[in-house]
Amino acid sequence: MFNIANPDAQIKKSAFYGSYLIVNACIAILWLVSESLALIFFIIYSAWHFGEVEWAHIFSKRSWLIKVYTTVWGLFLFGSMFLLNAEETIMVVNRTSALDVSIPEITSGYYYSITVSWIFISSLPVLLKWTDKKNFLIQIVNVACLSLIFHVFDLAVSFAVFFFYFHSLPSLAFELKAIDNKVVQPINYKELIQEVLILSAAPVVGAVIFIFLFEKNFIEIGLPLLVVIGSAISFPHTVIYTRVVNKA
Repeated sequence: MFNIANPDAQIKKSAFYGSYLIVNACIAILWLVSESLALIFFIIYSAWHFGEVEWAHIFSKRSWLIKVYTTVWGLFLFGSMFLLNAEETIMVVNRTSALDVSIPEITSGYYYSITVSWIFISSLPVLLKWTDKKNFLIQIVNVACLSLIFHVFDLAVSFAVFFFYFHSLPSLAFELKAIDNKVVQPINYKELIQEVLILSAAPVVGAVIFIFLFEKNFIEIGLPLLVVIGSAISFPHTVIYTRVVNKA
């Protein structure tokens, strides 16, 4: 994916991994400097990325206004997920930052107003003629299903269903299509899987070992550590994915 985003650049694996680790370290340092700022930054660029994955294959043009829209759409996604699982969300925020957030009283009115607002935001591309009407129905169904999932299930299940089904599968489909359309391809998919394990699974295994060695429970140290690791490994992915989208 890096080679597709930078077709004229030649980079050795050692330089790539070194750069990757430097970016990870910068994100980790930001968490040390200001947990609240790092958390807000994490939410904003995640919203940008989730919105981009949702809409990149639909929009035929790229502009700053499109980028703003996809970020706003991602923030509505988070707003729906977090507000409908407010108690668990605040527990995570309290464990990972110094932000003082109170629990709002969630009523059925919240659910309907959030869902209607999100559906309206999802309708804007059709209303503004950024995309064909044929894309409208599937977006509304997606938003309605996600809102219902967030309303019925807890935060962990809600995020897992969204991330693996609504986000990862479209993202993977786009990435494989981008690879197939370019001359830059992995030698074989075994090598690709090995790289995924190194860049994703290894840090998680390291976190589990860290928790075990220091004899801390998951909620006390594991949850904040996984949030930091997640933000560190997702940022370079977000940047490279955006560059690939711009090249597509």
